[in-house]
Amino acid sequence: MQDFQDRDLGFAVVRRAPDGIVEVRFSPGTIVDVTEMHGILDAQNPHRPDGSLVLTLVDARTVRTMTRAAQDLSAKEPARGVAILVGNPVSVMLGNIFLAVSKPTYPSRLFRSEPTRQAEISYAVFCLK
Repeated sequence: MQDFQDRDLGFAVVRRAPDGIVEVRFSPGTIVDVTEMHGILDAQNPHRPDGSLVLTLVDARTVRTMTRAAQDLSAKEPARGVAILVGNPVSVMLGNIFLAVSKPTYPSRLFRSEPTRQAEISYAVFCLK
């Protein structure tokens, strides 16, 4: 697998892990608006070999807030599947509302602790074989 550099955006780091999963980890207190979401989506593009869809792990535990416009933009981005880490039960409730309202074009699931990588993300989260 091709080696990619981490992309430090100042408010988040985007990297491709050795198992091929693209990870997005936000800086503490980040407010995600459309500008930040475009930055994240643009940073993911080099991590997609031949434009293929990838599994993505988004660690949103340190995000302060995400605007509706940023949520809508992320929901339209093609992906193989997205696992979203959240920090507390309230975040789970709000995240489930976001997923129900925005209807992402990709399979997605919220987690309170980090899933065990490729196998769990592929099977348990997204029911991919």
